[in-house]
Amino acid sequence: MNESIKIGEQIPDELNIEKIEREFVELPPDKVELLAVNLARTEGFTRSLIIGKVLTSQELADKMGSQFVKSHRGYYMSHPPRQTYHGLNSNISFNLGREQNLYAKPTMEWNEETDKFERDDFGGPYGSVYIGKDLLKNLNVTPSWGANLVGQRKSNEFKKLAEKYPQFKKFEKFNQMNSEERFDYDCKPPKEDFYDYVQFMRMLGKLHGSDQCEINYNKSESDEFPKVDLEDGIILIPNIEREEFLDQIQAELELILPVADKIKESFGVDISGLEAEAVIGRFESIYWYPQDDIAHAVQYLTTHPEVIREIRGE
Repeated sequence: MNESIKIGEQIPDELNIEKIEREFVELPPDKVELLAVNLARTEGFTRSLIIGKVLTSQELADKMGSQFVKSHRGYYMSHPPRQTYHGLNSNISFNLGREQNLYAKPTMEWNEETDKFERDDFGGPYGSVYIGKDLLKNLNVTPSWGANLVGQRKSNEFKKLAEKYPQFKKFEKFNQMNSEERFDYDCKPPKEDFYDYVQFMRMLGKLHGSDQCEINYNKSESDEFPKVDLEDGIILIPNIEREEFLDQIQAELELILPVADKIKESFGVDISGLEAEAVIGRFESIYWYPQDDIAHAVQYLTTHPEVIREIRGE
């Protein structure tokens, strides 16, 4: 429980984890706003804030050199960690509906003394979220994989929800498919079904944030890398780290100052003389989340579309 809540006090909705988890499953589709979630480790997230965009690791490496990025496969899965051009991504991945578990834990950094990755005392998690149905309208955004909705087709809850909600009725077609067709469908659900697919998984209580319901923002037909403006979404930063995070931004600005000209040339951002407060001040839609973890921050926003609109100034 959040330490700011005293025994006997009524827990506000924003911190009522039991209620957040219950409503995330129980609320009907028209009462929630599924979010496309992109999380990042501390350094990558801080640099995205400074540049103002979520970029692919491939584009960053091409323009700034491989050592400017720390990708999951190229850095965090090597021993000792050393980023090369191996393991870079040319797309931007999001989980629809839930956080990405892999990045939903505090950042792990390499400790040369112990020769292993260890939890950083300060390290998030951080990320940004976007209106899922809007992102899916982009022609270059495609589902990457599903979440075994097919495997739920014989359950009573599946049948009950399919009868109650018209948008779930179409998934009764699983019963007319053969095993190979069902497998192919679940591995990569068609884009036109994907939003309802994720809603159905949510209401079945089977959406848990692992390797589920991923969508990829891919290169354009003209081979341009995808970019996502952070100002188009809501930035998630733990409220408990507000002051420490400003210090982190300032430290990062000083660290990358030697390549300021290259950053300006590549991304049109002048970091010379830039201060942390100015970096944060560029963004109006920041949710300094008070929950104990980013998973419940995402679920709270999902079940409170009015809060999303308020943060976005709508």
